Amino acid sequence: AAIPSERNSAGNPTDDDPVSYDLSLLAVHATTGSLQLQTKLLHQDGATAAAIHKKNSHASPTPVFDGQNIYAHFGHQGTACVNLQGEVLWRNDSLGYAPVHGNGGSPVIVEGLLIFSRDGKDISEVTALDKTTGEIVWQSQRNVEVDKRFSFCTPTVLELNGKIQLILPGSNVVQSLEPKTGKEIWRVRYEGYSVIPKPIYESGLLFISTSYDRPKLLAIDPTGRGDVTDTHVRWSTQSANIPHTPSLIGWDGKVAMVSDRGIAACYDALSGEEIW
Repeated sequence: AAIPSERNSAGNPTDDDPVSYDLSLLAVHATTGSLQLQTKLLHQDGATAAAIHKKNSHASPTPVFDGQNIYAHFGHQGTACVNLQGEVLWRNDSLGYAPVHGNGGSPVIVEGLLIFSRDGKDISEVTALDKTTGEIVWQSQRNVEVDKRFSFCTPTVLELNGKIQLILPGSNVVQSLEPKTGKEIWRVRYEGYSVIPKPIYESGLLFISTSYDRPKLLAIDPTGRGDVTDTHVRWSTQSANIPHTPSLIGWDGKVAMVSDRGIAACYDALSGEEIW
């Protein structure tokens, strides 16, 4: 949560612009709604904070729980690990960058690492922190030419043929990385930026939306190596029903979505035929 930390004598946020925020972790009782825990993790100085999009918040990423500790990610503003008693075990605020529209994608935990994208105004990379210490383990540059580098995607972890792939789209490229090392397994190039929808896996194919300006839905065979743009995209569509922002779902050989205009659509996962 992002809680205004500048308040007037009545206890309300001040009218001064910009407002400073305490970036905090809240735990709410699921049955009663009572506040069980409130731990301040980071502080956002309103005078120096980057602007956010009107559809965004200062605390958009979803916290991650590994069965023992909670990991709260605030994008360019930092990341922290908290135990169930609210004790801060570590925080890392050394990875700041210009995000363009604020915080976006959530992290994932895999192979003992907390992994997230860092796609901002002047940066396009993936970063992995040791989930025990918060220290950087690896950083993988996307190495793609693009005018608008910023994107806000959450990774998808895929186990295929006994090996784990971390799938993470960004501007103009979706990559599969080895979680332990950050080494690229394969990539598919496209034209698209501010990529938001999380990739999904259905019927042996990986599905992504290329987001802005006019999104495509790509169905990718994730078994390749290297640049597989010309060999492993099984089908694509640029229908007006493809979302810029909402994520997709897959089930029983189908892929469904809701566009930003509020149109729901469903496609056959293997053929790309529009079912409805």
